[in-house]
Amino acid sequence: MIVQINNLDAFLGGAFSERVKEALGKISANIMDPNTLASRARTLTIKISIVPAKNRRNAEITVDVGTALAGYAPIETSGMIAVDEETGELIIVEDNGELPGQTNLDGEEAQPNVLRMGGKDNA
Repeated sequence: MIVQINNLDAFLGGAFSERVKEALGKISANIMDPNTLASRARTLTIKISIVPAKNRRNAEITVDVGTALAGYAPIETSGMIAVDEETGELIIVEDNGELPGQTNLDGEEAQPNVLRMGGKDNA
């Protein structure tokens, strides 16, 4: 059986074509986003459901256009880990390549990035 569609842009009052173009725009933006994994596939899925009436002369037609985009690439760092014995907090000091106490050309002292989590009151 050969299926012929006269004007795909007019299908569903133009909404079908509009959704496909919007989905392709999302895929394009995701490909160009430097924070996503370049080598991951992006997909556009079109699902057309046709539920005929008992008389087989009418039908309910539903079209769903979806995308599967690449997720964000992981961001990595390294640091030192310790536990504050008084508070029970986990402390992570990021290694940002600067020595604590070192000053830059503006005379500002380098400060390490510190992340504190948990503790006895926040468990």
